[in-house]
Amino acid sequence: PPKAPEFSAPEVSLPDIKIPEFKAPSFSAPKFDMPKIETPKIDVPKAEAPKFAVPSTPSYNFDTPVPSKPVETAPSVPLEPQEVRDDRAREAKATYKGLYDEAKELEKKAQEAANKAKEAKKVAKEAKDAACETRTGGKILCIRPFGIGY
Repeated sequence: PPKAPEFSAPEVSLPDIKIPEFKAPSFSAPKFDMPKIETPKIDVPKAEAPKFAVPSTPSYNFDTPVPSKPVETAPSVPLEPQEVRDDRAREAKATYKGLYDEAKELEKKAQEAANKAKEAKKVAKEAKDAACETRTGGKILCIRPFGIGY
């Protein structure tokens, strides 16, 4: 293999810089001798935990009992003929339908009134903005006297 060319870095001489020495003040803690205290030796008797019997867990029976056949009782109120009951159900359904349609009409009127109120609110906001253009603070703050009405 061919030999790689050799490079040498130029020699750079840096000036000698002397840094002043700094000595931190020395600090020593005051000497303190702790007095020796002798404690009497105490023999502690071994304590045993009291013994007790753990009650056994109760057993549960999850078998579902077989229900006995219900006793059929005769209706206390005599039933009306089927045609009479059908007529009564038909009249109740007609009454419900009439009241439901009336409620739907009232809901439509309420929605129309709400839409009119929204339009009136937009008009009132535009009028207020126009009135506030010349007031202090403009449309954003609109500083006005109390009781002016808008």
